Amino acid sequence: MRRVLALLSLFSPSLFAALPIDQQTLIGWQQKEKPPLLVDVRTAEEFAAGHIPGARNLSSAELSERMGELKGFEQKPVVIYCRSGRRAGEVVARLEKAGFTQLYHLSGDWQGWVKGKRPIRTAE
Repeated sequence: MRRVLALLSLFSPSLFAALPIDQQTLIGWQQKEKPPLLVDVRTAEEFAAGHIPGARNLSSAELSERMGELKGFEQKPVVIYCRSGRRAGEVVARLEKAGFTQLYHLSGDWQGWVKGKRPIRTAE
């Protein structure tokens, strides 16, 4: 078992950095008085084409320059997603190193959200 975990960690350094959150749980959380910060780490073009309602776009490529926008969320729930999981995993690892303690990765990411026929928003 240790070998399997070690091997998995080589392919996904953030595999254990964030807890998975399923779509239904996220929808429930979004209805709370203080919903989690939902961050879409895809490009601005991808975000404009469609995103989860309530999401904030913070491209993984711009994270270093825009980290200040996340100030105050270090100890609060932050849900990260991208198209398929790779960029979200990278961002989770970077945020964990920056001291964020309540990181969640949306199971299925954007592709899963669309496949589940969940509500989406587009740029107006």
